[in-house]
Amino acid sequence: MDSLSVQSGDMDSVSVQRRDMDSLSVQSGDMDSVSVQRRDMDSLSVQSGDMDSVSVQSGDMDSLSVQSGNMDIVSVQSEDTDSVSVQSEDMDILSVQSGDMDSLSVQSGDLDSLSVQSGDLDSLSVQSGDLDSLSVQSGDLDSLSVQSGDLDSLSVQSGDLDSLSVQSGDLDSLSVQSGDLDSLSVQSGDLDSLSVQSGDLDSLSVQSGDMESLSVQSGDMDSVSVKSGDMESLQFGT
Repeated sequence: MDSLSVQSGDMDSVSVQRRDMDSLSVQSGDMDSVSVQRRDMDSLSVQSGDMDSVSVQSGDMDSLSVQSGNMDIVSVQSEDTDSVSVQSEDMDILSVQSGDMDSLSVQSGDLDSLSVQSGDLDSLSVQSGDLDSLSVQSGDLDSLSVQSGDLDSLSVQSGDLDSLSVQSGDLDSLSVQSGDLDSLSVQSGDLDSLSVQSGDLDSLSVQSGDMESLSVQSGDMDSVSVKSGDMESLQFGT
C-alpha cells in the first residue's frame, strides 16, 4: 500500500501484512488502529486528531508524526524506529522491542511510558512536558533532554547512559545498573534519587537545586558539582 490519506474523518482500522506501507496521512480526524506485520512503514502523519494504537512487527518504522492530538499506544517489535515526533499533545505508551529507536521528540505534551528492550535509544527530547517513566533494557541511551518538565523515573539496565540534561524541572528517580553514566546535568530543579550499580559515574552537575540521595556501588565517581543547593546523602559502595 503506497499511499493512504484521510481528511476530515475517522479511520478505525488499517492492517497491512507482508507488504510495505509507504505513506499514511490523517488530517482532522481520528485513527484508532494501525497494524503492519513483516513489512516496513515509511511515513505516518496525524494532524489535529488522535491515534490510539500503532503496531509494527518484524519491520521498520521510519517516520511517525502526530500534531495537535494524542498518541496512546505505539509498539515496535523486532526492528528499528528512526523518527517519532509528537507535538502539542500527549503520548501515553511507546514500546520498542528488539530494535533501535534513533530519534524521539515530544513538544508541549507528556510522555507517560517509554520502554526500549534489547535495542538502543539514540536521541530523546521532551520540551514543555513531563516524562513519567523511561526504561531501557539491554541497550544504550545516548542522549536525553528534558526542558520545562519533570522526569519522574528513569531506569537503564545492562547499558550506558551517555548524556542526560534536565532544565527547569525535577529528576525524581534515576537508576543505572551494569552500565556507565557519563554526563548528568540538572538545572533549576531537584535530583531526588540517583543510583549507579556496577558502573561508573563520570560527571554530575546540579545547579540551583537540591540533590537528596546519590549512591554508587562497584564503580567510580569522577566529578560531582552542586551549586546553589544542598546535597543531603552521598554513599559509596565497595
